[in-house]
Amino acid sequence: MKSISFLTFIGLLLLFSACEDETINNMEDINDQWTETNAENQELMEHIQQIMFKYNAHSYQYTGPENGEGQGVVVLLDARKKPIKGVPNQDLNRMASALTSLRIIQKNMAQLQDVDEIFTVVEEQPKPKNGMGPYFQYIAQNLKYPEQARKMGIEGKVYVEFVVNDFGEITDVKVLKGIGAGCDEAAKKVVENSAPWQPGRQKGQAVKVRMVLPITFKLDNEAS
Repeated sequence: MKSISFLTFIGLLLLFSACEDETINNMEDINDQWTETNAENQELMEHIQQIMFKYNAHSYQYTGPENGEGQGVVVLLDARKKPIKGVPNQDLNRMASALTSLRIIQKNMAQLQDVDEIFTVVEEQPKPKNGMGPYFQYIAQNLKYPEQARKMGIEGKVYVEFVVNDFGEITDVKVLKGIGAGCDEAAKKVVENSAPWQPGRQKGQAVKVRMVLPITFKLDNEAS
């Protein structure tokens, strides 16, 4: 009888362990980028404050391109919100350039924060509410060997990536590495239809966690 087998929970943990070093390296890269970007941000802020202090400006008006391309325009304002006259164009252009760069940097910092919202390794990993045993039974009962793959004799592992969000819902399901012949779609579908899990936790808070589930398709021609 032809059947489908899949990796056990131990195999799944081994995969996460193998990915842990790469994940830590990625997190360190993100932290390094954050530190460097934040330093640039502070340097630009100080440059802007120096120019404002030089002309006793209380505030400013800045008009600049949303995409960061081109030169913005700055007007320094006094305590009555009136434009300060006699400020050299050289200083105004320097401040406009700093503000344009600052806008780009702050956008990059926001993107780094977005990257950090989805974890890969957390203190408490997500898990099915009824445990891994019943979850694998669910896979065995609902994952079907595609007829095309049977006829072609295709076997192998399909690696399915998904995110368990902070409510335990399975989202953003996609195939990282597949074997084709309908197996990729079958593996993706069975994960998409999974019941909600217990969410992962970091420092006691429920967080989004990206996970990878390897599912093995294997033909068994022995009689049952």
